[in-house]
Amino acid sequence: MLTSVQLFRYERKLTACALGEPSLTLVRNDSEFGLLISSGVHEDFVTARFYLDGVTYLRVAGKQPLYTDFGSVAIFQHEGVWLAQDTDSGRYFPNPSYCPYHVVYISHSEFQRIQCARAEGLAFPVFESAQQHFGRLPGFSFSANSLEAPDDYATLGDAVPITEYVPTTQNGTLI
Repeated sequence: MLTSVQLFRYERKLTACALGEPSLTLVRNDSEFGLLISSGVHEDFVTARFYLDGVTYLRVAGKQPLYTDFGSVAIFQHEGVWLAQDTDSGRYFPNPSYCPYHVVYISHSEFQRIQCARAEGLAFPVFESAQQHFGRLPGFSFSANSLEAPDDYATLGDAVPITEYVPTTQNGTLI
């Protein structure tokens, strides 16, 4: 595998990509929570980029959750920084990372439960799923209603100019 994206399934690190399987990728965990929910993945060995396909981005700021859909999101390293980029617009998700993004594969049934929660406008069941998966990975932890990530994971808010971040469709605010 050419990329160094960290792949996991049920707390175990994977050495190969599980193409076509749904996944979760935590891309923001500061005062806000940002999770990429993907229906499948693929890797481009020529560009050394990892692609999440059929993506829903869940952003939680305070008590206000927002779901936004994207066709594909590329995850890659550029000049020592990990970036998540909407392939259609070329814009980036906030909070790039020094630490490689972690992609956690989930079962199709869990993916369906997440989709049902979204259909009902609920964010907490999705957060709980992410909390359970990421909270058990090396450097992460969780308790009650919190998820702690390593200090160098998705914390570079100023690595990309704010004008290059992905905008939302609601009120033009940034996701």
